[in-house]
Amino acid sequence: SRRRFGRYMGLHCAPRQMVERTLTTYVLGVAFLMVVYLMLNETYRMLAFLAVSCATIPAVVYGLRRTPVGDRGPWGFMLAALIALNLDNLAWYYYVYFFDLPTADGTIADLFATVGHIFMLLGAVSIVAKRGRNDIGGLIDVSIVSMAAGGLLWDFVLLPHMEATNAGAVAQLSMCVDIFVLTGVL
Repeated sequence: SRRRFGRYMGLHCAPRQMVERTLTTYVLGVAFLMVVYLMLNETYRMLAFLAVSCATIPAVVYGLRRTPVGDRGPWGFMLAALIALNLDNLAWYYYVYFFDLPTADGTIADLFATVGHIFMLLGAVSIVAKRGRNDIGGLIDVSIVSMAAGGLLWDFVLLPHMEATNAGAVAQLSMCVDIFVLTGVL
C-alpha cells in the first residue's frame, strides 16, 4: 500500500520524501553557516558556531528514535556526549565573553568537556562490545597502542606546555583525562 509521501519504511521510519527533505535542509543550513562563518564578526561567529554545534543534537535524537530499542545504547551515549559538549561550548563562551577571560580553562567548561568525552568513550565501547565480539584481542591491542600514543603525547608535548604556561591543576587534570579518553575512543 502506498501512502501520500511514498512507501512506509517501518515502525521507526518517516516517509522517504520527508527524510530526504529534512536531511537536505539540515545539510544546507549547516553548510550555509560554515560558509558565512568566515565573513562574520567575532560575536556572530560565536553564535554561528553554537548553532552548528547545537544542530547535532536533533540529528542524533532523530537517529535514536529510528533505532530499535535494543540497539539504542550507543546513540544514548552519543546524545549525552553532545549535550555535555554543547554545555561546554556555552560555558566557555560565557566565561570568555561575559568575564573577559582569555580562555575558560579550569572552569566548569572543562568538566563538561571531560564528561562529554567520557560519554563518547562509553558509546564507542558499547559499539565494540556489540559488534566486535569475535576479535576482542585485536580490539584490546589497538586500544592499548592508541592510549600509549596518547600517553606519549601527554608526557612529552602537552604537560610540559601546560606547565610552561602556568596552567592550573584543574585544567591539567581535565586535559589529561580528555587525552586518554579520546585516544581510547580511537
